[in-house]
Amino acid sequence: MKIYPKIFQIVLVSLIAILIFSIGTDIDVVLSQDVIRIPDDVSGPPYVLDQAGKTYILTQDISAPGTAIIINADGITLDLNRHTITYGNLDGDYRYGVAVPPSYARPEFPDITPGGGNNIVIKNGVINEGAGSGSFRHAIAMWGTSGTEVTEISGRVYGTDTSFIKTDYSSNLKIYHNNLTNDVTNCTNRHALYTTTIKIEGGNNNRVYDNTVRGGLNAIFINGGSGHSIHNNDVSSHSINENPYAIHVYRPDGNVEIYNNYIHPDGSWGLRGIMNNGGDGVLIHDNIVEVRMPTSTPIGGDAVGIRVRYDTYGTKVYNNQITVEAGGDYLGGYGLWVSDTQPYMGNEYYNNTINIIAYSNNVRGLGIAAECEGEVISDTVFYSNTITSDRVNLALGEFNGGVKGFLFKSNTFIKGSNPINYNTFYIGYYKFNVEDINLLDSKFKNGASYNSIAFTGATGGGNYNFYVKWYLDFIVKDDSGTPMSGATVTAISSEETVSAITNTEGRARLELTEYNRYGSTLGTSNFVYYTPHTLTVTKDGYETSTQEITMDASKLLTVTLVPTVVNSPPFANDLSMVKAYPNPYRGDKHSQITFNNLTANVKIRIYSLTGELVKEISEQEGDKAYWDVKNKQGEAVASGIYIYYITNPKGQEKKGKLAIIR
Repeated sequence: MKIYPKIFQIVLVSLIAILIFSIGTDIDVVLSQDVIRIPDDVSGPPYVLDQAGKTYILTQDISAPGTAIIINADGITLDLNRHTITYGNLDGDYRYGVAVPPSYARPEFPDITPGGGNNIVIKNGVINEGAGSGSFRHAIAMWGTSGTEVTEISGRVYGTDTSFIKTDYSSNLKIYHNNLTNDVTNCTNRHALYTTTIKIEGGNNNRVYDNTVRGGLNAIFINGGSGHSIHNNDVSSHSINENPYAIHVYRPDGNVEIYNNYIHPDGSWGLRGIMNNGGDGVLIHDNIVEVRMPTSTPIGGDAVGIRVRYDTYGTKVYNNQITVEAGGDYLGGYGLWVSDTQPYMGNEYYNNTINIIAYSNNVRGLGIAAECEGEVISDTVFYSNTITSDRVNLALGEFNGGVKGFLFKSNTFIKGSNPINYNTFYIGYYKFNVEDINLLDSKFKNGASYNSIAFTGATGGGNYNFYVKWYLDFIVKDDSGTPMSGATVTAISSEETVSAITNTEGRARLELTEYNRYGSTLGTSNFVYYTPHTLTVTKDGYETSTQEITMDASKLLTVTLVPTVVNSPPFANDLSMVKAYPNPYRGDKHSQITFNNLTANVKIRIYSLTGELVKEISEQEGDKAYWDVKNKQGEAVASGIYIYYITNPKGQEKKGKLAIIR
């Protein structure tokens, strides 16, 4: 009978252990004497957290008519302990779930005592906007904080001009592992981007990563500052206003990186992916961007994968996968849109894969679109991109103005599988020109070509002017097959002269023009052809190699240079004056046969009349060589008629007969 209490004790202890481990580490916080409990130990709402360095833990769900929690000291950890904050249950503007106010009075924080703090952690729970109406009712609002973290938070906001997380002049933020939803239906100023799920204005070195973000005019927005990183987020948004972007950076000062994000439609449509709006040194790479515009949208506007605009410097957009589905009439579907700037400098767009799927004749389905509100002289380059489109692969000056000096090299243009009024290239020129565009080493598939091009009329006297160019690669070797460095390769045509020097691998590359096409009237083009070219390869001590080539594609040539023949004794210019004597050779009078008037580096082969190789001679003394009238085994040859055959590296040859009498 005594065994039963013992078994019961073991089972009870085991159940307690299982319960402790299933609850996780939060029970340690609950049982700690160093934590402050909400609402048990703090009066409110609003609950004011003002003991620096303390951990505050929510022990139950809380609800507030206005702002729920205010943090006014450094080093505070707010652990929601998997509970829910519901704030803003009564009407009113500037209601917050959690507020970190500035140290001085601000209109954004009415009825909130200034204070704020740094190195704050807000984690592990749900924050929902309540049933009241009003504007600027952010779930988390922070001003002037540094080193603050927001993690493992989920929830929903919906009020006019409301963001889920709104920060001003805050630095070194870490916003990660959150699941945030913005269901706002009214944004009063789309240019001020009032409605954004995560909105960071000012500050430096802020990181937003590993979040799931839904909705908002912009899902993630950073304004100004430097050193920001936005990566590994799952983002979807559509908006009740035009120009919604999943990720948007506005005029940062530099060192901003946007990478490894997955951007996709929220439901049936989602219009825009990533925007660098006037930022310098921004890196946008390895993102998957999928945008979709149905036949009609609630707000109108274009579908855009990635856009770069205003006076950006040093931007790099690379290794992104962009898919745009466009179906709305008279709207645009843009894969990569470079626009509205003067000047661009040092920007690079490379290794991107762009696919434009169009469902209407009236869609501007543009793989890459480049246009500016002015003429831009630039060292911007687009290279190694693959662009597939049902409508247009590359559009220049398509919308507001012209472009100048852009380089497109080694891009692949593919006609889509369901083409609608398709052209590989589209040039639109309005008030400004489309000039000095270089199309280098382009590759075409599925019917795309340089001949598939459309123009729009010039309404303001604009001109177009572009060059089609190709790579000509050389490998230069000597006559033994060894790569030759320091050789000069030159291509000359009536329109251009281009030179290069071979490197240690014997390689050199020239960029040669096939033609320049220009005009100013719809459908009228002028051509200046630059090819064929005369090619020369030179190096001191070697004969010059010359040939002619027509450049209509990128090509590779291998050229062999042979040593220069000395025109004065002891060598001859060619083999035409070779003499072999004595002939006939008499064994009782002579010891050898002499070959005279030879060029340099000859080979002499002696054959029998049956074609058997008797002897090969490559040794020379100046323009002379000698045969001891023996075979290759060192034995004296028999009497008879023999044939000699002489060759040199220049391809010259000489044949003759010898009579041997023993």
